[in-house]
Amino acid sequence: TIAVEASQNLYMSEKNIYVTYTESVNEYDLQREIMKELLDSQIIDSDRAVIEKIKAADNDILSQYEKEEKIMQIYFSYLNYMDSEERGGLEDKAEELLKKRLEEYEHLEFTVINKLSVEDGSVEVGGNGKVPGQIINQFSLDENDDVLRIATTISARWSRFSKERTESVNSIYALDSSMKVIGELSGLAEGESIYSTRFIGDKLYMVTFRQVDPFFVIDLSDPRAIKELGQLKIPGFSRYLHPYDDHTIIGIGQDAAETGRTKGLKISLFDVSDFENPREIAKFVTGERYAQSTALYEHKAFLFSREKDLMVIPAYSYEYRDGSREGYNGAFVFKITRDEIRLRGLIDHSKDEVRYGPAVERSLYIEELLYTKSMSLVRINRISDLGSVKNISLESKGIGIPVY
Repeated sequence: TIAVEASQNLYMSEKNIYVTYTESVNEYDLQREIMKELLDSQIIDSDRAVIEKIKAADNDILSQYEKEEKIMQIYFSYLNYMDSEERGGLEDKAEELLKKRLEEYEHLEFTVINKLSVEDGSVEVGGNGKVPGQIINQFSLDENDDVLRIATTISARWSRFSKERTESVNSIYALDSSMKVIGELSGLAEGESIYSTRFIGDKLYMVTFRQVDPFFVIDLSDPRAIKELGQLKIPGFSRYLHPYDDHTIIGIGQDAAETGRTKGLKISLFDVSDFENPREIAKFVTGERYAQSTALYEHKAFLFSREKDLMVIPAYSYEYRDGSREGYNGAFVFKITRDEIRLRGLIDHSKDEVRYGPAVERSLYIEELLYTKSMSLVRINRISDLGSVKNISLESKGIGIPVY
């Protein structure tokens, strides 16, 4: 059994499961800890007994947060009995200690990785590791030849002790089978954040964004010497990357102006046959600036078949013009080849009214028929010409929230 924090991502390779969570340190928590240390010698026995009772309380009665707050109330109550000079001196000392303690931290946020080994139906704890920064999803991790590769963003950092803000920065780490860091590439795209990643063999394709979309190609063939091979800067960003073939990557995201303001759903095809010079060889951008797709953040909503030249994603857009609402809600069907993206049509689900967002949850094909599902409707259409075959109404007893 292994206990992990509530917020986590899970990635499974052929032999291992990796469970991650974010561990962070902030000035507020550090300051409270320091104040507790400085006040601890003044706590009387009866208050210590109360503190121990609070700590021992069942978590069903008091959450960990509630326990910490009640304990801090006891500690801080001692400040009320101090005169202004004594209290000011204590606060000055706490401020000085906080500054020194912050200087000891090179980073304030980490991704903790717990490794579980899976073999012959049994699961065993395989160790744990930690790297600076946060990951975005399970695609931020990948195992290859017993080496775990992970891409993280270290967030921008503010401090009362510094006049300047430390900008966000992105890094790639390689960990061996014992979860020890054996290689890293840091300092990528300062001031930007990772929006999508895809590991394929000994390469990593990665998109960062603030105002433009740098599409990176990273070489991981030697995990001890990770290096950037090439990058492409174009407007917008990709939230999900999917391989079309060994030399082509599909990107699902949004177009953006040079200022970074988004202005429409965008699908890109990237040619990575020349790793040092990746190219955008085809793209599709919606005319509606507020168009969205579930596929940006839920890869299970993405349907692709290279053999059928087929790609399907949920799509929806609402705009208000002259006091009336215009838009669509359904699934975009594309013809996609190695050098072409063409919108064939929309499978309409707008009658399955969903006020908060997309109607279509999933799509699939069986032989020559395409199935798209929303909460209360399944539509069956021919792949050849998208002609309607059948609509199946579903009884909806839920609360109007898609379950993935």
